[in-house]
Amino acid sequence: MRKFLLILTICFVFSSLIGCQDAEEQIIVFSDLEGQGTDNAPYQIKILKEETKSFSFTAPKSLLGNLKAYEAEKTSIGYLELLDSDPHGLEITVNGTSLELKGIAYGKHYVKIASGAVYVILEVEVERGVMDFSKTFKVLAIGNSFSEDGMEYLYKIAKDFGVEEIVLGNMHRDGASLEMHVTSFTNNASNYKYKKNTNDSWVKTEGHKLLYGLQDEDWDIIVIQQVSGSSGRPNTYDPYLNQLIDFVKANITNPYARIYWHMTWAYANTSNHNDFYHYNRDQMTMYEAIVDTVNELIVPHQDIYGIIPSGTTIQNMRTSFLGDTLNVSDGYHLNVKKGRYAAALTWFKAISGLTIDDITYRTDDMDETVLALTKEAVNNAVSFPFQVTESTYKTK
Repeated sequence: MRKFLLILTICFVFSSLIGCQDAEEQIIVFSDLEGQGTDNAPYQIKILKEETKSFSFTAPKSLLGNLKAYEAEKTSIGYLELLDSDPHGLEITVNGTSLELKGIAYGKHYVKIASGAVYVILEVEVERGVMDFSKTFKVLAIGNSFSEDGMEYLYKIAKDFGVEEIVLGNMHRDGASLEMHVTSFTNNASNYKYKKNTNDSWVKTEGHKLLYGLQDEDWDIIVIQQVSGSSGRPNTYDPYLNQLIDFVKANITNPYARIYWHMTWAYANTSNHNDFYHYNRDQMTMYEAIVDTVNELIVPHQDIYGIIPSGTTIQNMRTSFLGDTLNVSDGYHLNVKKGRYAAALTWFKAISGLTIDDITYRTDDMDETVLALTKEAVNNAVSFPFQVTESTYKTK
């Protein structure tokens, strides 16, 4: 009897071990990935947008026949399959025991691979990677007529360099200050002109909310600025600068976008602008006030990636034989052929970091000498953004 019971016990233990072994095999495993594939500890994957990567996994044949992989939404009741109508961030393909993923939209996405009740979860971060501005140059300004001046020739300059994809946008309100932008989005107002350029032609539409421009493209660069008359008055920035930045960060579709500050120019000494009196109607007083304000409030700001020193480029050029001739008759907007070109060249150089030495495009009012002195002024401004560098072009 004891022998019989011993045999039964051994058989039971053995069959239990086999059963456990079979149960343990009913799993899907990505052995090369970090994480556990569970709801609370998903496997971790990072890929770039438009990049395709393959990942091998193991699973018993009994699971492969009904295996399904899909993008899922993380909810309080688990990971639920996204509907076809929902925005997707990944393209997903399964071939045997190979999972292929392509990044479509920036940000964090989830993949569920399931067969019956057995499943694993993958958390996939689609990243921007290193920005290559020789391939893609996507810039949105939130500004006014000064951002319009700065972007007028930006497409032509980028195209001349050889940039493959150029998308430019300007959310424009006449005379808009930081405070006015904040008031607009706080009131959900449709009071912006939106100018967009994708093929060397600016197309303008009106009656837009700021949110429209922010989400129209996966912008790489967002440029903000203060209205020119207040650009050298630090008391006009708070709290609106941070409020505008917070709104941009909360609503951009590219989480890797960089925010740049457009440092605008001092007025011509002959300017009749009403705000010129804040600077004793003196050009250098205004320029130095702008520089001091940028150093005080913009340079230390952790959310502002870089500065576009258009104001220093213009001031550098004023030391050349051109003198104080870079504005139109009002004394504050830049003239069409030289001033706006110089600002656009500054935008391209400051944002991209690419060389402008081989740029050949110039306006029909610029000869080779003016092109050369403009490049000199821009290069010096980007290298030394907070000081005036004398032009070497004193005579024509």
